Amino acid sequence: MRVRAIPWPSMSPDLNPIENVWSLMVHELEEELRQPARQLNQDELWAAVLAKWEELRRRPGYFRSLVASMRQRLEQCSEAAGGHTSY
Repeated sequence: MRVRAIPWPSMSPDLNPIENVWSLMVHELEEELRQPARQLNQDELWAAVLAKWEELRRRPGYFRSLVASMRQRLEQCSEAAGGHTSY
């Protein structure tokens, strides 16, 4: 059985749900580190990122919603002829 690959648009974060994950992680980490304002060294920052990732893993509904959005992402990308979408 042969699988026909389609060309993947270069630089297409609207088709890459991990971009949503990174954005959420950054937003939530910024909120947490802002109150009270904290300066982290490299090891502390890495530990905070890992802790946030583990926290997100305990939100399976979030990841399911990203996967469920793929059909709509692809449809919008097709309609936009590879241009910008709402994602």
